[in-house]
Amino acid sequence: MGIYVDKIFGYSLGISAVLAGIAGILLAPKYFIDPMGGWVPFVKSFVIVFFGGLGSFKGTIWAALILGVVEAMVGLYISKVWVMPFWFVILIGILVIRPKGLFGIWG
Repeated sequence: MGIYVDKIFGYSLGISAVLAGIAGILLAPKYFIDPMGGWVPFVKSFVIVFFGGLGSFKGTIWAALILGVVEAMVGLYISKVWVMPFWFVILIGILVIRPKGLFGIWG
């Protein structure tokens, strides 16, 4: 008399995996498949999360805003090639000053 949580969890996991596979198959002709295809969004999200502070939603929002402005300014005035090195310079700078990020949870 109840819902079997493990069974439902397994079914939902299986259905979501099948739907993700179908979506990948349908989108493969439109987009190029590349082993390094998700590298830029991964690096961008890594820098944003650590810049804002782990566990801080407000920090993530502020970090995304700041790094978006930095990306636009560096791309406009210097070159798009230098955007990623500037992200890491800013990340290292903020982690030297505040080791937990902008709004990281202390403790």
